[in-house]
Amino acid sequence: MPVEANPSLGFRGSAALDLHKLISKLSNGGNTFVYGTAYQALIVERLMHLDPPEVTGYANEYHGIIQL
Repeated sequence: MPVEANPSLGFRGSAALDLHKLISKLSNGGNTFVYGTAYQALIVERLMHLDPPEVTGYANEYHGIIQL
């Protein structure tokens, strides 16, 4: 089942898919780094699973703990 058609994604998965599309459309071939804090970190984790080629790196911060 394609990612777009998977109803089990829920809100975070849908938000990650929207973020993936936005990055793909706006990156213009440049390096993109994604930073998430608190609740956004969960969306960034979902985005990591989608593995957009335009994203060079990720940083997630959970309650002051930063994961690179």
